[in-house]
Amino acid sequence: MGSIISFPSMYPDEDFRSILFRYQLRSPHVSYLKIRKELLGKAFTQMIIFPENLMSITTQLGVSKDFILNVIDNHSFYPFFRPFVNRDLHNDFTHKFYFSEPSRGLSSITKDLEKQFLAEEIRYCSSCLLNDYEVYGEVYLHRTHQFSFLTVCPVHEIPLIHSCSICNVPFVSDNANLMLIEPKCPNGHDIIEDNKSEWLDTFKYEFLDDIQTLMEAKNLSLNYIFQKLMVNLGNRGYIHFKGGTIYKKNLIADVIDFYGREVLGELGLNINELLRANAITNLFVPDQMRKQIVFYILLMRFFSGSVTNFLKQDESYFFPLPFGLGPWVCNNRICPFFNQKVINKCKRKVHEWITGYFTCEHCGMTYYRKGFPSVEDESRYSIETMGSLFTHKAIIYFESGININQIAELLQNNRRIVRKYLKPYRMELQRHLMTMEQKNAHDEILQVKLEVAATTQKTKLELCKETVLEAIRILGEGASRPQIRRYNIHRYDWIMKHDRVWMECHLPARRKMSRMLNLETLDDEMYQLVSAVVPKIWENLPQKKITKKEILKELPSYVEGRLRQYSDYLPKTIQLMENSLETDDHYLVRNFPHVVDWFNKSRYKKLSLKLIQNNFKSYKKCSLSVIQWVEGQIDQINNS
Repeated sequence: MGSIISFPSMYPDEDFRSILFRYQLRSPHVSYLKIRKELLGKAFTQMIIFPENLMSITTQLGVSKDFILNVIDNHSFYPFFRPFVNRDLHNDFTHKFYFSEPSRGLSSITKDLEKQFLAEEIRYCSSCLLNDYEVYGEVYLHRTHQFSFLTVCPVHEIPLIHSCSICNVPFVSDNANLMLIEPKCPNGHDIIEDNKSEWLDTFKYEFLDDIQTLMEAKNLSLNYIFQKLMVNLGNRGYIHFKGGTIYKKNLIADVIDFYGREVLGELGLNINELLRANAITNLFVPDQMRKQIVFYILLMRFFSGSVTNFLKQDESYFFPLPFGLGPWVCNNRICPFFNQKVINKCKRKVHEWITGYFTCEHCGMTYYRKGFPSVEDESRYSIETMGSLFTHKAIIYFESGININQIAELLQNNRRIVRKYLKPYRMELQRHLMTMEQKNAHDEILQVKLEVAATTQKTKLELCKETVLEAIRILGEGASRPQIRRYNIHRYDWIMKHDRVWMECHLPARRKMSRMLNLETLDDEMYQLVSAVVPKIWENLPQKKITKKEILKELPSYVEGRLRQYSDYLPKTIQLMENSLETDDHYLVRNFPHVVDWFNKSRYKKLSLKLIQNNFKSYKKCSLSVIQWVEGQIDQINNS
């Protein structure tokens, strides 16, 4: 048993400072410093607002830890601040309450918290003083009366007082070692009950209810409040659709207009301080939310009418899908389905705003619309590509001898567009003709050289021919040209160079490859190549994100060039490539085991979202749903 023999009963809503003083009255010690050291293990000279080392009291009294929880929840101001501090800071406070103050600068944090809500003077209600003295035989300090925004008692609606109306002496000393014992001031003047009622603003009653709601919510966490605030901000248009920007100045302006500067001032909210650049930067930063508690409570009321409603509401944040769900119309006049809603897919690209791309499966035309219209206006669009149907018809008309102007009229377009889509075909045709001319000229030159060299190289020529015939005889009639060449590469190449005509007569036939691409079937051929590779990539996921570059690595080298040069002729292939890419969110979730492996090998002891974002920049750009998933994984890792 310790030196504490008994401890005073704690009254409803009693401030912890009052409990310490009433223990002091019952102690045999004269010095309040000795009393505080006996009770709390340290001779505090300053006023004790937040209790400390309560484990010492429970040990000496022989009571359970429920005593500590009772002091913290019902006789300190910490339950009000608790929902706005992060987990690490909460652990520091808890350690302070149970044992002693940790060396983490808590004193400066508690002072900041005190300044936000507690009045500078310790105050009483004269009616409460008389009632308490009559019921308990002594007076005590009410916790509720100490909130700075209250000027009158919410029960009796009379002004709160802090000094004698006769001698003007404060009721409580600076270090709270002297308080009222009875309804008399320190000089013995009676404190008379004030009969002049002073009306308390209904809003302040409601605001006090909000405070009590927060104080009673023992399991309320900072992360929960932050997530609900983000949902409400998003649903009310205060968050950019990409999720990275909060329109803080607009929000503050709306809050000021909603409450009025006078009301905000009475609640202790400094508007000028709130509008400072540093304060705006720290808004909605979870670790900094404790510095603007008044603002966040007002924000909950602004969104839901009260803190109780705010905590009860179950909202989810979603951004309306730009351009709707479809289907969308085809705007190609030569398409059989012109002006009909046959487009079922929309590819949306996010930049400073949103662009939607719409491709018709029947004609290949792709058009796009920019922005995020509140009302769908499908008549406003820009053409990305006219598509394969337009190009195919233009080529057919061109090959049949129709001039450009007539083609433009037939395709219901202008000659500039027709020239643009015929240009690749005409260039390919020209290259093909040039290649054929060069081949003919080369054959003529080669024939002359062979005739000149025939007399001097007849012996070697005959030897090489005999070798080729020997290879054909030994390998059999089914042998291919590459197999025959491997029989004697040197002599095969030499005879091919000096007597190609003879070689073509004796070698097995080969499939002639046209150097001119068939643009009509090119899309189907390329589509088959890509569709064969994509499933293999997704079955054996690479370490990197699946991008267009990763897919092209698995394809023949010429594919990339054709995709770039003939993109207008490959709508299906390009669409398949785009649909096969991996989203940022999917990759970040898939890559998380790599993050965990890095953390296990690092020097860090505790994993956090900020630590991940500092070392893996891609997690700074992920969506809110992925952030929530990552935080859930972090909690499991830290608690395991």
